[in-house]
Amino acid sequence: MITTRPLSRSLCRPLSRLLVWLSDVYHAFLLVDPTGDDNSVLYTAKASGSAGELVSVAYDTPATQATTTVAVTGEAITVTPGTKARMVIGGTLTSDGSTPFVFGDLLYAGTLNGKAKYSIDPSDPFQLQRTARWNGTDWILGGTSPMWASADAVATPDLVTTWVATGIATGTPTVTAGISSAAQVIAAVNASTPAAALVTATTSGASTGPVAAVAADFLTLVPDGALTLGGEVLTLDGEILTLE
Repeated sequence: MITTRPLSRSLCRPLSRLLVWLSDVYHAFLLVDPTGDDNSVLYTAKASGSAGELVSVAYDTPATQATTTVAVTGEAITVTPGTKARMVIGGTLTSDGSTPFVFGDLLYAGTLNGKAKYSIDPSDPFQLQRTARWNGTDWILGGTSPMWASADAVATPDLVTTWVATGIATGTPTVTAGISSAAQVIAAVNASTPAAALVTATTSGASTGPVAAVAADFLTLVPDGALTLGGEVLTLDGEILTLE
């Protein structure tokens, strides 16, 4: 319940100075928390004070693409996730007929021979063991061993209909496309020169979950309802304090 408590002017003066100090020193921030789990991203303004409150962040509806794109208009940042930014590999697979082999989620890692490439670690160009790539004639899952291959000349590996195990590998993989994860959004924003000039994107916890559309919102120095001063009324965590 919201209550009213008298606030002396002697207390209000240092509080006013505190708000001025906060506006000069602190950086505005915004926690974007889309529907779903493990997908929150914290955006912190590069500029200190109220200048950071001019920055907004929005997530568009995911588009049919492998990339996670970032557009900046003025101080408005718009992220467009891709519906094929990840490839989730399933199936009961073994590397030698008995040893289980798990790919994990493969992330978009650029292109190879004209088609999207996916890797467990996009930052490692030498990673082959857990990748999905087009070699020019076949889709390849894995390295040299274990490896699964398909001659289906499709755009992305989730569209492959027939995988064939090579060597002593066994099992039939399933490949499902996934929407950009929070980690991919963070990487895309921080890699965008205009966006990185405005904010720093960081994880506020686990960041493996897919993101979803989020309407534009502005960064703020103080969370909504936590601390505001207008005229002669101070609001602190929902409690209205008035001057005597």
